Amino acid sequence: MKFPYSTNSYLEARNHVLMQWHANASALLTEEQCVATAPEHLSLTRVREAFQFLDRQGIINFGLVRSLEDDKPAAWVATVVDEAAVSFTLHELLASADLQTVTEKSLRQQLAEKLETDMGPYKKFIRALVGDYLERGGPPPEFLAKQAALSAAAAGQAAEAASKKKVIVIGAGPAGLTAASHLQRHGVEVVVLEARDRVGGRVHSFQGHGLRAPVDLGASIVTGTAPDVKSGLRPDPSTLLLRQLGRDLHTLSRDLPLHDGPDPVDAQLDARIERLQNRLMDDAAAALADMPEAASAWLSYGALLERALRQREAEGTLFGSDDEEEEDATGGAKSVGGDAREAGARDVPEAEGGAPGPSGATRHPAEVDAEAAVRTCMQAMLRAVEGAEDGAEPGSQTPRRRVGPRHTLLPEERRLLEWHWANLEYGCSASLSEISARHWNQDEEFGGFGGPHCMVPGGYDAAFRVLAAGLPVRLGCAVDAVADAADGARVSVRVAGAQEERLEADAVIVTVPLGVLKAGAIAFSPALAAWKTAAIQRLGFGCLNKVVLQFPRIFWDNGLDYFGGVAPAGEQRRGRCFMFWNLARHNGGVPLLSCLVSGAAARRLEADSDEEAVAVSLRALRRLFPGEGTVPDPEASVVTRWSADPHARGSYSYVAVGASGKDYDALAAPVRRRILFAGEHTARAHPDTVGGAMLSGLREAVRALALLDGSEGLEDYLSMQEPSTKRARLDSSQQAELEERQLELVLGRDVARRMDEQRAREAARADQKVVWRAILLASGGDVSSLADLLHSTGGAAGRVALAQCLRQADARARAAVAAEPEVLSILHSWLEDSVGNSLHTPVLEAVLRLLQALPVGADLLRSTGLATLVAGPRLRRHSDSDSNGKGAAWLSRAEPHDVPSLVESVLRPMFKAGRISKDQYKDIARKAVARLAREKVSAGEQFLTPKRRAKVADLIERYAAQRM
Repeated sequence: MKFPYSTNSYLEARNHVLMQWHANASALLTEEQCVATAPEHLSLTRVREAFQFLDRQGIINFGLVRSLEDDKPAAWVATVVDEAAVSFTLHELLASADLQTVTEKSLRQQLAEKLETDMGPYKKFIRALVGDYLERGGPPPEFLAKQAALSAAAAGQAAEAASKKKVIVIGAGPAGLTAASHLQRHGVEVVVLEARDRVGGRVHSFQGHGLRAPVDLGASIVTGTAPDVKSGLRPDPSTLLLRQLGRDLHTLSRDLPLHDGPDPVDAQLDARIERLQNRLMDDAAAALADMPEAASAWLSYGALLERALRQREAEGTLFGSDDEEEEDATGGAKSVGGDAREAGARDVPEAEGGAPGPSGATRHPAEVDAEAAVRTCMQAMLRAVEGAEDGAEPGSQTPRRRVGPRHTLLPEERRLLEWHWANLEYGCSASLSEISARHWNQDEEFGGFGGPHCMVPGGYDAAFRVLAAGLPVRLGCAVDAVADAADGARVSVRVAGAQEERLEADAVIVTVPLGVLKAGAIAFSPALAAWKTAAIQRLGFGCLNKVVLQFPRIFWDNGLDYFGGVAPAGEQRRGRCFMFWNLARHNGGVPLLSCLVSGAAARRLEADSDEEAVAVSLRALRRLFPGEGTVPDPEASVVTRWSADPHARGSYSYVAVGASGKDYDALAAPVRRRILFAGEHTARAHPDTVGGAMLSGLREAVRALALLDGSEGLEDYLSMQEPSTKRARLDSSQQAELEERQLELVLGRDVARRMDEQRAREAARADQKVVWRAILLASGGDVSSLADLLHSTGGAAGRVALAQCLRQADARARAAVAAEPEVLSILHSWLEDSVGNSLHTPVLEAVLRLLQALPVGADLLRSTGLATLVAGPRLRRHSDSDSNGKGAAWLSRAEPHDVPSLVESVLRPMFKAGRISKDQYKDIARKAVARLAREKVSAGEQFLTPKRRAKVADLIERYAAQRM
């Protein structure tokens, strides 16, 4: 805590300042504004402390902020015009005027221009001053005194400027521009050196080569545009820049349909392959859990996944019990895996450069119309009746035929699995054979940014071009060397068409891409420490490329943001034009497609000519849209080659085999006092994102401010620096130990906190492994381990976490839990402990949510006392109304709770007693469900309230009475 002596008052002051900032995040917020608007009970000292801290850290006044004066006309900021101002300005004019020729009228005109106001009211005053000047033969003494004071002030300002601290920022991408902007606003002289002829770095909105709309050739996605308060996630900081600029954003849809040739991929087939992919990733995770860290350090994720696939093929367990086939009317089999979902719908995960992230693609539920709801419910009812006619109970399921043991994938299954692997490689910007098995998704624990993903109509780099406009950016300046000397840092700059130039500064922030550091394009003197160079070489820097095609017309579904194309199987083909982004949706309708190339295919593309790359893309499109002339020849095209770009040498970072998340921290650490590093490859929590790059730039700007003014520097670290002669006497192990200690100190004053957080995360992961192993056993019917865990969990946080894990368990595990009285009794005790205890409200809510997900029978609800407790007065008196509502909703499950089961509970006794026939059963069910659908009672609605349940039952009984 920054101000531990007054935590509560400081937090109140901080919240006040933040509220003032968020009220208008486009205008510069001042300390005096915060003081003037502070409530009476707030300490003004605390308000000032909070403002200064938040402003220094860049939490407020971030981005394209402007002073309120910027909105005023120029005349508003001029000196107030009074007789003193007129007198001083007139005497300045007279001092340089030719008294033989100047006239009073010309003097009034010059005064009017300088002071920007009419001099008519001052006519007599000016005449008197001119007369006095002529009588004296010069200006009065007060003018001379004021002029001397102004000269002294100007000299002081010049001396201050000469002694002003200076920082050189290398690179004008998001990290460099963010750092430079923050430093400049805090009074630091800054210069930004950029090797390219443009700003933005890997954010490059290009309109050339005949393109009729800008296209983002590099980063294109704003990876989260709204805060997620529940998860504690902030939006991508570039969102604020774009909103300050007034730019509209295009929210990306989650639907990503897949095509295998001209036909859409069968939804059930795709769901089955997604489940296989998830099983293989689970197998890999399980293998890593039982493997020592050292043994897995040099294992690639691709090798581990391939091993898991071979093992399942050998065992004939490619598909599990949830991959079932149901006999159709002709005796054939049709797949019915998964919930009711929209065919081809898929989550598009996150990454920089327009890339979906590393998580597997998943589907989301589609809206089900009334007709579909009736059809779904009727199928269930008819199966129930036909089962009863065959001697089974009406509620029993039609027998399913499971997929038999399979030792190989069918060709279409193999192609589809390759597509999913290409999507995973897309998020990592590297082949699966290159990424670390254990650490490839190390940033997942941090959660990313909150809110939906968006694209920027008109181009992403607009925000950074505006940000750069207020900064001293020198384009075409490639940095060859950075030297750290006792009296300052020196940078050697190679300017196109000119001689080498050397610049000096008090600190340097290096924001060049990791690929440039790997290539050794910048020589550091003294050479970088071993820990730094090792991290640079260990961490991976991948490649993602695009082939952008502009057509004469749109021939694809323009309602989609993207669509996927399944290619013939084979690692050599994986990732080659596997996904197509529809840019026409947000560029005014210009028929543009961006074909993505990921993994190893992205690097192979760079060896092809533009014509060859375009030809491959057209072949992929014509496979999806066959027919003569369906896919016309493009009018214009652009092919990216990020690895061949000398100022990038790749797209974005990934955790390579042999690396870990700690390498991001090592890359973020400064070298000695003056050389700082920023960029997405230094942002452990947000790598491969524009937002992560911006946050890293802000982080280093704040660090530079601390170093320059000595308020919070690295003096402890500096005191450990050994003279070179002494360092030479250290053996290799001692040197390594010294460098490790230096690295820890360099990471800043919050090292202990970060290490504590890391240990807590590791402990949580270990606990989760125990929990999920117990849940896995419960899926097989053994609930004893889970019951022991529930018994031993006493703290509120542990109970909440365990309840959440149980909610996420598969249906078999939840069914086993719901059938075990011991587990339900433990949950009853948790509720007992929570009711009336406001500190345990999260436990109460978590348990009630869990109970809603468990298929607990009515008998067990009563016998374990759960129904009595939830229905009793203690819960109804609980202060949390949300928990009361959840309890009431869950309690309704003690009775038939959805439309199909309620229809069955009313009609089954009539059917078994012979009071209604099979046809009457069908007719009554059909009419009841159709009527309810019209009244917006969904056929699959869960947790019917008692009132709605009574309404449904009454409706069914009335229909039955009419037909009997």
